[in-house]
Amino acid sequence: MKSLLMSKLTDEVNSFSQVPKQSPFNRYIVAMRKCGLSRLAKKATKWFDETKANGKSFDYRFTGKDSRLFLLHFMSLISATECSANAHGRGATILHVIAYICLCLRDCVSLFSRLDISDEQVSELKTLCTNYFRANAIFFYVNPTVWTIGHLVPAHTKYMKGKYGLGLGLNTMEGREAKHVFISKYSQNTMFHSRWEQISLHEFVSFLWLRERGYNCSNVNSSTLSYIPKQVINSDPAFCYCGLQEKKSTDGKCRVCSNNLRTKIVSSVKKGENLL
Repeated sequence: MKSLLMSKLTDEVNSFSQVPKQSPFNRYIVAMRKCGLSRLAKKATKWFDETKANGKSFDYRFTGKDSRLFLLHFMSLISATECSANAHGRGATILHVIAYICLCLRDCVSLFSRLDISDEQVSELKTLCTNYFRANAIFFYVNPTVWTIGHLVPAHTKYMKGKYGLGLGLNTMEGREAKHVFISKYSQNTMFHSRWEQISLHEFVSFLWLRERGYNCSNVNSSTLSYIPKQVINSDPAFCYCGLQEKKSTDGKCRVCSNNLRTKIVSSVKKGENLL
């Protein structure tokens, strides 16, 4: 965690309860709790208590809810640690890069998670995914997830739009944890040697056969959840497009988006080389 490195904790700190309240790490944890990411905050504090940030790296599997909350509030998390970074130091530069990458990711997810998507949005998605991939490749590193978002997501979205007239929301995996729980319950009432055959039959009858005959239609609801803050969607003048609430500059942007570092980051991504 970048906030942990910025805190420069001494060896005397052996648990999170001993972390100074004004340290970036403590403020970051508090900010996560305020943003509704209490599960992530609990995991981070437990990891720190058990490892003292030495040895095993932090690992966390985001749920659909966690992902949405993180993308809604990532600027609040960055803002919580920003004041501790030297305005012209490497720490500030990294935070600005992370802010740009998170903004690209938020806009990407808001598009490729849609069921209905226009041709213009498909083109916009390709640009956003490319920028997300390039920013990671230039300033950090590329892992399988970054590569998938950068290359496969826009191509698959274009394919789905061309073939079915719909976006990747048609193939969403959200809610699969709940489905796994139901499957586990089904398996308790099946025979061992034909378990999956019986589960598949149950799935077919429940989700296809009955619905084709008019049953359970009322259970199919469209999701109204959004990955972009409602203040941004409603063009609230008190909020920047990134989601940070503060007084804007003359160009209508917050202190992060209007910073000279953002201009250099965007230029770096456009040219494909590190200009910082």
